[in-house]
Amino acid sequence: MTVTGASPASVRTFQSGVVELLPGYIGHDVAGRKAINARRAFADRLGERDGAVEVRLNPDEFQDIADRWCDHLPGLIGVHGPAGYGKTFSASYVAAMYNAVYIELGFFDTQTFFLEKLLEELGLTKSARNNGVRAQRIIEALIEAPRPILIDQVDVAIRKGYLEGLRQIADNTKCPMMLLGEQHLPEILGQWERVSSRILAYVEMRPCTLDDALTLRHFYEDGVTVDDDLVAHFLDTEKGVTRRIVVQLEHARQRALEAGADRIGLQQWKESVGEGGGPWAGKSIR
Repeated sequence: MTVTGASPASVRTFQSGVVELLPGYIGHDVAGRKAINARRAFADRLGERDGAVEVRLNPDEFQDIADRWCDHLPGLIGVHGPAGYGKTFSASYVAAMYNAVYIELGFFDTQTFFLEKLLEELGLTKSARNNGVRAQRIIEALIEAPRPILIDQVDVAIRKGYLEGLRQIADNTKCPMMLLGEQHLPEILGQWERVSSRILAYVEMRPCTLDDALTLRHFYEDGVTVDDDLVAHFLDTEKGVTRRIVVQLEHARQRALEAGADRIGLQQWKESVGEGGGPWAGKSIR
Protein backbone atom coordinates (compact mmCIF):
# COMPACT_ATOMS: atom_id res chain seq x y z
CA MET A 1 0.00 0.00 0.00
CA THR A 2 1.37 3.39 -0.96
CA VAL A 3 0.44 6.87 0.27
CA THR A 4 2.39 9.56 -1.54
CA GLY A 5 2.63 13.27 -0.85
CA ALA A 6 1.28 12.95 2.70
CA SER A 7 2.67 14.56 5.82
CA PRO A 8 3.65 12.40 8.83
CA ALA A 9 0.63 13.74 10.70
CA SER A 10 -1.68 12.69 7.86
CA VAL A 11 -0.17 9.20 7.77
CA ARG A 12 -0.69 8.87 11.53
CA THR A 13 -4.30 9.94 11.11
CA PHE A 14 -4.84 7.40 8.34
CA GLN A 15 -3.24 4.60 10.35
CA SER A 16 -5.13 5.30 13.57
CA GLY A 17 -8.35 6.91 12.35
CA VAL A 18 -9.13 4.83 9.25
CA VAL A 19 -7.11 1.60 9.21
CA GLU A 20 -8.24 0.68 12.73
CA LEU A 21 -11.87 0.61 11.57
CA LEU A 22 -11.28 -1.79 8.69
CA PRO A 23 -12.12 -5.52 8.73
CA GLY A 24 -9.11 -7.66 9.59
CA TYR A 25 -7.23 -4.99 11.56
CA ILE A 26 -5.18 -6.75 14.25
CA GLY A 27 -3.11 -3.92 15.71
CA HIS A 28 0.02 -1.94 14.89
CA ASP A 29 2.12 -3.97 17.32
CA VAL A 30 1.89 -6.72 19.96
CA ALA A 31 0.57 -4.33 22.61
CA GLY A 32 -2.08 -3.08 20.20
CA ARG A 33 -3.15 -6.64 19.41
CA LYS A 34 -3.58 -7.41 23.11
CA ALA A 35 -5.65 -4.25 23.58
CA ILE A 36 -7.94 -5.25 20.68
CA ASN A 37 -8.48 -8.69 22.18
CA ALA A 38 -9.36 -7.09 25.51
CA ARG A 39 -11.88 -4.73 23.87
CA ARG A 40 -13.44 -7.60 21.94
CA ALA A 41 -13.80 -9.56 25.15
CA PHE A 42 -15.69 -6.59 26.63
CA ALA A 43 -17.83 -6.27 23.50
CA ASP A 44 -18.65 -9.99 23.67
CA ARG A 45 -20.02 -9.44 27.16
CA LEU A 46 -22.41 -6.83 25.73
CA GLY A 47 -23.85 -9.35 23.30
CA GLU A 48 -22.86 -12.67 21.80
CA ARG A 49 -21.77 -12.64 18.20
CA ASP A 50 -23.82 -14.46 15.62
CA GLY A 51 -20.91 -16.51 14.31
CA ALA A 52 -20.83 -14.83 10.90
CA VAL A 53 -17.54 -15.08 9.01
CA GLU A 54 -15.78 -11.74 8.63
CA VAL A 55 -14.49 -11.10 5.11
CA ARG A 56 -10.97 -9.66 5.12
CA LEU A 57 -9.81 -6.98 2.68
CA ASN A 58 -7.48 -7.97 -0.12
CA PRO A 59 -4.55 -5.64 -1.01
CA ASP A 60 -6.39 -3.97 -3.90
CA GLU A 61 -9.43 -3.21 -1.73
CA PHE A 62 -7.21 -1.80 0.99
CA GLN A 63 -5.37 0.38 -1.52
CA ASP A 64 -8.71 1.66 -2.83
CA ILE A 65 -9.75 2.74 0.66
CA ALA A 66 -6.40 4.49 1.13
CA ASP A 67 -6.81 6.27 -2.22
CA ARG A 68 -10.34 7.40 -1.37
CA TRP A 69 -9.19 8.75 1.98
CA CYS A 70 -6.31 10.61 0.37
CA ASP A 71 -8.82 12.16 -2.04
CA HIS A 72 -10.03 14.16 0.98
CA LEU A 73 -13.45 12.65 1.38
CA PRO A 74 -15.25 14.18 4.36
CA GLY A 75 -15.11 12.26 7.62
CA LEU A 76 -18.45 13.02 9.29
CA ILE A 77 -21.17 10.37 9.62
CA GLY A 78 -24.71 11.21 10.74
CA VAL A 79 -26.70 8.58 12.64
CA HIS A 80 -30.34 9.41 13.22
CA GLY A 81 -33.59 7.87 14.38
CA PRO A 82 -36.41 8.25 16.90
CA ALA A 83 -35.75 7.95 20.62
CA GLY A 84 -35.60 4.38 21.86
CA TYR A 85 -34.16 2.82 18.69
CA GLY A 86 -30.83 1.91 20.32
CA LYS A 87 -28.50 4.66 19.12
CA THR A 88 -26.74 5.10 22.47
CA PHE A 89 -26.27 1.37 23.07
CA SER A 90 -24.92 0.93 19.54
CA ALA A 91 -22.52 3.84 20.03
CA SER A 92 -21.24 2.33 23.29
CA TYR A 93 -20.60 -0.96 21.50
CA VAL A 94 -18.66 0.75 18.69
CA ALA A 95 -16.63 2.76 21.20
CA ALA A 96 -15.67 -0.43 23.05
CA MET A 97 -14.72 -2.24 19.85
CA TYR A 98 -12.66 0.52 18.23
CA ASN A 99 -11.21 2.52 21.12
CA ALA A 100 -13.27 5.50 20.02
CA VAL A 101 -13.76 8.65 22.06
CA TYR A 102 -17.40 8.58 23.16
CA ILE A 103 -19.14 11.70 24.47
CA GLU A 104 -22.82 11.71 25.41
CA LEU A 105 -24.07 15.27 25.63
CA GLY A 106 -26.62 16.23 28.25
CA PHE A 107 -29.31 18.87 28.42
CA PHE A 108 -27.18 21.24 30.53
CA ASP A 109 -23.85 20.69 28.74
CA THR A 110 -22.26 23.92 27.56
CA GLN A 111 -19.42 24.20 25.06
CA THR A 112 -16.92 24.52 27.91
CA PHE A 113 -18.29 21.44 29.64
CA PHE A 114 -18.11 19.48 26.35
CA LEU A 115 -14.48 20.47 25.75
CA GLU A 116 -13.53 19.50 29.29
CA LYS A 117 -15.27 16.15 28.84
CA LEU A 118 -13.27 15.58 25.67
CA LEU A 119 -10.02 16.55 27.39
CA GLU A 120 -10.78 14.04 30.13
CA GLU A 121 -11.57 11.27 27.61
CA LEU A 122 -8.21 11.91 25.97
CA GLY A 123 -6.42 11.65 29.30
CA LEU A 124 -5.53 15.33 29.43
CA THR A 125 -5.82 17.61 32.43
CA LYS A 126 -8.61 20.14 32.30
CA SER A 127 -7.53 23.63 31.33
CA ALA A 128 -8.56 26.70 33.33
CA ARG A 129 -7.98 28.90 30.30
CA ASN A 130 -10.37 29.82 27.47
CA ASN A 131 -12.12 27.47 25.07
CA GLY A 132 -9.72 28.31 22.25
CA VAL A 133 -6.86 26.89 24.30
CA ARG A 134 -8.92 23.83 25.27
CA ALA A 135 -9.81 23.14 21.63
CA GLN A 136 -6.19 23.53 20.50
CA ARG A 137 -4.98 21.03 23.10
CA ILE A 138 -7.63 18.56 21.91
CA ILE A 139 -6.68 19.01 18.26
CA GLU A 140 -2.97 18.56 18.98
CA ALA A 141 -3.64 15.41 21.00
CA LEU A 142 -5.81 13.87 18.26
CA ILE A 143 -3.26 14.69 15.55
CA GLU A 144 -0.58 12.97 17.63
CA ALA A 145 -2.75 9.94 18.49
CA PRO A 146 -5.85 9.87 16.23
CA ARG A 147 -9.03 8.15 17.40
CA PRO A 148 -12.59 8.02 16.02
CA ILE A 149 -14.98 10.38 17.84
CA LEU A 150 -18.63 9.61 18.65
CA ILE A 151 -20.87 12.48 19.76
CA ASP A 152 -24.20 11.24 21.12
CA GLN A 153 -27.19 13.56 21.38
CA VAL A 154 -25.52 16.05 19.08
CA ASP A 155 -28.86 17.89 19.11
CA VAL A 156 -27.58 19.56 22.30
CA ALA A 157 -24.55 21.03 20.49
CA ILE A 158 -26.84 22.28 17.72
CA ARG A 159 -29.28 23.87 20.15
CA LYS A 160 -26.55 25.51 22.22
CA GLY A 161 -24.58 26.79 19.27
CA TYR A 162 -21.30 24.87 19.28
CA LEU A 163 -21.84 22.54 16.30
CA GLU A 164 -19.25 24.59 14.42
CA GLY A 165 -16.71 23.68 17.10
CA LEU A 166 -17.24 19.97 16.38
CA ARG A 167 -16.66 20.62 12.70
CA GLN A 168 -13.43 22.45 13.46
CA ILE A 169 -12.10 19.56 15.53
CA ALA A 170 -12.99 17.06 12.78
CA ASP A 171 -11.46 19.24 10.06
CA ASN A 172 -8.21 19.95 11.86
CA THR A 173 -7.57 16.41 13.09
CA LYS A 174 -8.98 14.44 10.10
CA CYS A 175 -10.39 11.99 12.65
CA PRO A 176 -13.65 10.25 11.69
CA MET A 177 -16.54 11.73 13.67
CA MET A 178 -19.97 10.18 14.14
CA LEU A 179 -22.84 12.53 15.04
CA LEU A 180 -25.83 10.78 16.65
CA GLY A 181 -29.16 12.57 16.89
CA GLU A 182 -32.92 12.33 16.58
CA GLN A 183 -34.84 11.42 13.45
CA HIS A 184 -34.80 14.87 11.83
CA LEU A 185 -31.00 15.27 12.13
CA PRO A 186 -30.37 15.40 8.33
CA GLU A 187 -32.87 18.24 7.90
CA ILE A 188 -31.46 20.13 10.89
CA LEU A 189 -27.84 19.77 9.78
CA GLY A 190 -28.91 20.91 6.33
CA GLN A 191 -29.21 24.41 7.78
CA TRP A 192 -25.43 24.47 8.39
CA GLU A 193 -23.75 24.17 4.98
CA ARG A 194 -20.24 24.01 6.45
CA VAL A 195 -21.27 20.91 8.39
CA SER A 196 -23.78 19.23 6.07
CA SER A 197 -21.36 19.39 3.13
CA ARG A 198 -18.89 17.34 5.18
CA ILE A 199 -21.31 14.48 5.90
CA LEU A 200 -20.02 11.42 4.04
CA ALA A 201 -23.17 9.38 4.76
CA TYR A 202 -26.27 9.21 6.91
CA VAL A 203 -27.28 6.03 8.71
CA GLU A 204 -30.92 5.70 9.72
CA MET A 205 -31.74 3.54 12.74
CA ARG A 206 -34.52 1.09 11.93
CA PRO A 207 -37.26 -0.43 14.09
CA CYS A 208 -36.66 -3.86 15.56
CA THR A 209 -37.45 -6.87 13.41
CA LEU A 210 -38.78 -10.09 14.91
CA ASP A 211 -35.28 -11.57 14.78
CA ASP A 212 -33.96 -8.52 16.68
CA ALA A 213 -36.65 -8.85 19.33
CA LEU A 214 -36.06 -12.58 19.77
CA THR A 215 -32.35 -11.86 20.27
CA LEU A 216 -33.10 -9.14 22.83
CA ARG A 217 -35.30 -11.56 24.76
CA HIS A 218 -32.32 -13.65 25.86
CA PHE A 219 -30.75 -10.68 27.66
CA TYR A 220 -33.83 -10.05 29.80
CA GLU A 221 -35.34 -13.45 30.57
CA ASP A 222 -33.12 -14.13 33.62
CA GLY A 223 -34.77 -17.31 34.87
CA VAL A 224 -38.03 -16.86 32.95
CA THR A 225 -38.66 -18.00 29.38
CA VAL A 226 -40.69 -15.54 27.29
CA ASP A 227 -42.43 -17.41 24.46
CA ASP A 228 -42.08 -16.36 20.84
CA ASP A 229 -45.75 -15.39 20.53
CA LEU A 230 -45.42 -12.89 23.38
CA VAL A 231 -42.23 -11.40 21.89
CA ALA A 232 -44.06 -10.97 18.58
CA HIS A 233 -46.95 -9.32 20.45
CA PHE A 234 -44.58 -6.81 22.07
CA LEU A 235 -42.96 -6.10 18.71
CA ASP A 236 -46.38 -5.21 17.31
CA THR A 237 -47.76 -3.20 20.24
CA GLU A 238 -44.54 -1.21 20.74
CA LYS A 239 -44.09 -0.49 17.00
CA GLY A 240 -40.58 -1.93 16.91
CA VAL A 241 -39.16 0.57 19.42
CA THR A 242 -36.26 -1.22 21.11
CA ARG A 243 -36.47 0.52 24.47
CA ARG A 244 -40.20 -0.13 24.82
CA ILE A 245 -39.82 -3.78 23.85
CA VAL A 246 -37.13 -4.21 26.50
CA VAL A 247 -39.40 -2.64 29.14
CA GLN A 248 -42.23 -5.02 28.22
CA LEU A 249 -39.89 -8.02 28.37
CA GLU A 250 -38.97 -7.01 31.92
CA HIS A 251 -42.66 -6.61 32.81
CA ALA A 252 -43.33 -10.10 31.48
CA ARG A 253 -40.50 -11.54 33.57
CA GLN A 254 -41.82 -9.86 36.71
CA ARG A 255 -45.34 -11.13 36.15
CA ALA A 256 -44.11 -14.68 35.61
CA LEU A 257 -42.13 -14.53 38.86
CA GLU A 258 -45.13 -13.17 40.76
CA ALA A 259 -47.22 -16.07 39.45
CA GLY A 260 -44.54 -18.56 40.50
CA ALA A 261 -43.90 -19.58 36.89
CA ASP A 262 -40.71 -19.95 34.88
CA ARG A 263 -42.41 -19.39 31.52
CA ILE A 264 -44.87 -16.87 30.09
CA GLY A 265 -46.61 -16.72 26.72
CA LEU A 266 -49.19 -14.49 25.09
CA GLN A 267 -52.19 -16.17 26.76
CA GLN A 268 -50.69 -15.85 30.24
CA TRP A 269 -49.77 -12.23 29.54
CA LYS A 270 -53.33 -11.39 28.48
CA GLU A 271 -54.68 -12.96 31.64
CA SER A 272 -52.23 -11.01 33.78
CA VAL A 273 -53.35 -7.69 32.30
CA GLY A 274 -57.03 -8.47 32.78
CA GLU A 275 -57.99 -9.83 29.37
CA GLY A 276 -60.09 -12.83 30.41
CA GLY A 277 -59.95 -15.06 33.47
CA GLY A 278 -57.58 -17.88 34.27
CA PRO A 279 -54.93 -18.54 36.91
CA TRP A 280 -52.87 -15.50 35.87
CA ALA A 281 -55.69 -13.00 36.41
CA GLY A 282 -54.54 -10.10 38.58
CA LYS A 283 -50.86 -11.11 38.50
CA SER A 284 -49.68 -7.65 37.55
CA ILE A 285 -46.64 -5.75 38.80
CA ARG A 286 -47.08 -4.41 42.30
